[in-house]
Amino acid sequence: MREFLTIGEIEERLQRLSMFAVRQVADAVGVKSPSKYSAAELRRLILGIAKGEAEQVPKEKRRLAPEKMTYNGDVAAAVIYLAEKRDN
Repeated sequence: MREFLTIGEIEERLQRLSMFAVRQVADAVGVKSPSKYSAAELRRLILGIAKGEAEQVPKEKRRLAPEKMTYNGDVAAAVIYLAEKRDN
């Protein structure tokens, strides 16, 4: 399996995840207060972060790191990778 996914692959994976899993990914990539959003809104925010269109919570303030996630850590890592790639 490739280490990082494309935006389309991230979107496809997010569509298949449960609300709990989407919230975990959102928390890991820096969505502020993920529990106050619907699954659709979280998916939009996560993709916005991947595209460099949405703000992220600073890494030191996030509660969950992708490498600590048992499941879907690759999706979170891909979003962070793409966001950082666009920042540079």
